[in-house]
Amino acid sequence: SKWLIGVAVSVTGTFSSGLGDNLVRKSYAEAEELEGEDVPPPYKRPLWVVGWFLTIVMDTGCNALAIALAPLSLIIPLGALHILWGAWFARVINKEPLGKLGIVGAVVIVVGVALVLVSAPHDSKSRNFDETLDIISGPGFIIGQGVTIALVSICLWFTWCSNNVIIQHFTAPAVSGLLGSSSNLTLKISESLASGGTAKWEFWMVVFCTICLAVAQLTSLNHALATGEAFMVVPTANSVLLIGGTINGLVCFDSDDLSSTQLGLLVLGIFVVVVGISILAGKKTLLHKLMNYDSCSSSCSGSSDDEAGLLGAPSSQVNYRTSTSTDALHAATP
Repeated sequence: SKWLIGVAVSVTGTFSSGLGDNLVRKSYAEAEELEGEDVPPPYKRPLWVVGWFLTIVMDTGCNALAIALAPLSLIIPLGALHILWGAWFARVINKEPLGKLGIVGAVVIVVGVALVLVSAPHDSKSRNFDETLDIISGPGFIIGQGVTIALVSICLWFTWCSNNVIIQHFTAPAVSGLLGSSSNLTLKISESLASGGTAKWEFWMVVFCTICLAVAQLTSLNHALATGEAFMVVPTANSVLLIGGTINGLVCFDSDDLSSTQLGLLVLGIFVVVVGISILAGKKTLLHKLMNYDSCSSSCSGSSDDEAGLLGAPSSQVNYRTSTSTDALHAATP
């Protein structure tokens, strides 16, 4: 069945991105150990090149293929497995202990994903070009994207104009999650429109919108990671994307394929996944602070340590946290 292939492809993508993130991270760690010596640029480090290939090329390709094969509301929540793979590879490759809290978070994510797999629609009917255009012009799409635009605008206003740091730490990553949910929807729509031929302007318009949304998502996520704390950014961006992407998929494509019981289980599964993401993200932050507490002298800058270390990077490698924003991005993007 196509949905099983789609699930397998999605899981493969999350596996590759979790591995890729840790290979990139290992590359930076090895470069840090060469302090005082000639450090080759990133593109000359095999681990860095392979890591980014797995994270960007492999995972993106798997995501596009999985969305074409299975319903959006089934594939989107599977993106949470990226954090699960990332935590496991962090232990294997970068020798980071997972800890009891990490194991709890991993188990919670697995339970949530299992609920999603059981309850989400497995087969989505094929739509031709005209049927897909009807979706775009329908009230579900128009109202849903109108609400998304309004929420993004509100979050941007609070991010740039509010003096409340706590609110900013929530609204900045929320923008990334909202944009990601829309980019996944337009990707699904573009794949449906392709059935009518790729020479039509409507197809290329949606493809252009998908690219713009993806770039805006990555840009906003970079900003959130550069200005906020990872224990807030990671679960917020991922949770908003999971919830928004699943709602988009249900409203525009899969609403007729679910019973009330299935819908309830799907909502429960997404909630459980979000809880698991939050546990793992919180565990990662707490672990780093505990590991660096004794080694930080009174001359250390607290903000610098937090900024660099919340994703596990050395404190002198602050830019690593921004450049590897895909660690959060792919956690919610299958």
